[in-house]
Amino acid sequence: MWEGMNNRRFPRIQTRCDIQLQTDKGSKTITATTENIGIGGVCIMLKKPMSKGDIVDLNLSLEGTIAPIQCKGKVVWVIEKRSFNEDEKGFDMGIEFVDISDWDKTTLRNSIEGKAAKKK
Repeated sequence: MWEGMNNRRFPRIQTRCDIQLQTDKGSKTITATTENIGIGGVCIMLKKPMSKGDIVDLNLSLEGTIAPIQCKGKVVWVIEKRSFNEDEKGFDMGIEFVDISDWDKTTLRNSIEGKAAKKK
């Protein structure tokens, strides 16, 4: 378990959303699913790791929202784990949202708070 998990500035909720990442303009788009999400960032799982500090363009489709959230993100942690199946390794990655509009931040907050309220 990642030792910084309890030091997060923003709580997370367990939810699965589709997310697309792009490391550079014109590079291949990577599609993933979130493991959890919070106001400050998201955890995703990929078969190949990115590097800590990488900046990515994010396109996050949240259930119940009209348009996807689009912002930049910074990879802040990477953990190797076996989770795709017994023979394959996967990588959990924490991505901090950076350069996110007030509109998208509000949309994200409303979605997360709505999901959290439903789980109570």
